[in-house]
Amino acid sequence: MKAGPKLRIGLLAVCATAAVIAVPSSALAHDKKYDTTTTVVVKNTSIVDGQIASVSRCLGARTVSIFTTAGTLISRAQSDAAGKWQAKVKLDKGTTYSAVVSRKRIRKTRKHKHICLGETMPFVSA
Repeated sequence: MKAGPKLRIGLLAVCATAAVIAVPSSALAHDKKYDTTTTVVVKNTSIVDGQIASVSRCLGARTVSIFTTAGTLISRAQSDAAGKWQAKVKLDKGTTYSAVVSRKRIRKTRKHKHICLGETMPFVSA
């Protein structure tokens, strides 16, 4: 006996349903983390700038905070869409500071989470 079109469609539907049931929903979910790095350039004792490097979705709207070694916040800046940032600061020559790039969530659903990781970059004022 030859299978008719209705039987073939029914068999395809059963196979497709079985394939969906066989793959657990947790296999479709995932977390993705993107590394972030930044450069720091001390222009003078009042301007520090830099460039964030990561995937393109992680470049813009990142907060860069400048801290003393004691942990005191002295300035904040926002990166542009290209990852460039500039902070107005008051630095003491020869002192170590840190530029801290904030972490950024770029996608989050019940089964999906994409995170741009943060970065801490120490630097010494000239």
